[in-house]
Amino acid sequence: MIRTQGLSKIYGSHTVLADIDLTIGEGEQVAITGPTQAGKTTLLYLLSGILRPSSGSVILDGRDLSKMSRRQIQALRRERFGFIFQSEQLLPELQVQENVALPLLLQGFGRTEAKQRARQELERLGLENIAYHLTAHVSTAQAARIAIARALAPRPQVIVADQPTSLLDPVAGQEAMQALSLAATRTRATLLVSTVNPQVASWCQRIITLRDGLIAQDSVRESSSETRFQVEDA
Repeated sequence: MIRTQGLSKIYGSHTVLADIDLTIGEGEQVAITGPTQAGKTTLLYLLSGILRPSSGSVILDGRDLSKMSRRQIQALRRERFGFIFQSEQLLPELQVQENVALPLLLQGFGRTEAKQRARQELERLGLENIAYHLTAHVSTAQAARIAIARALAPRPQVIVADQPTSLLDPVAGQEAMQALSLAATRTRATLLVSTVNPQVASWCQRIITLRDGLIAQDSVRESSSETRFQVEDA
């Protein structure tokens, strides 16, 4: 689904990423980890078209993002990607359900259908009881799950999560990652997660470790996400 060739990103004299070659298959759950300033977020943003590379290419389903216009990439992100950012970027003046429905409305869905799909995602994540609460009044752990529901509501092919548990305590972080990994498995979406936390990374089948702008390690866990869920729930 996603392939990079010689992917590099340079800011001034600083090389953030250099000659990254990757192939990420449909439905893979991939953690991008490494020390601070290793280029984790930059790689996520390049893979999803938020940033343009200094050199090299990102190929999504045979389409070279570097050859697409800004408007084409924006449309692609709306149609194919769901995003979960380090700060949830929820609108506090809107109700929880309205926040989750927002990306659907931006895609052109009718208000009724958008709210129905938003409600479905909230129910799957156990948040239906706060659907009509203002987002400003929810807890940090609830906000993390709301951000997951918002990313999933358009049923994206690729879920991009930039350090999604960094503001959560360890228990809430593990619960959020379990919900996210289960949802990606259910919808067969590709999941890309950046994190500095090995426990968060362990929820993914594949772990890519960056160091000094290079891939230091690319490993695949033997056990599947389903096995992990059985162990955690036992």
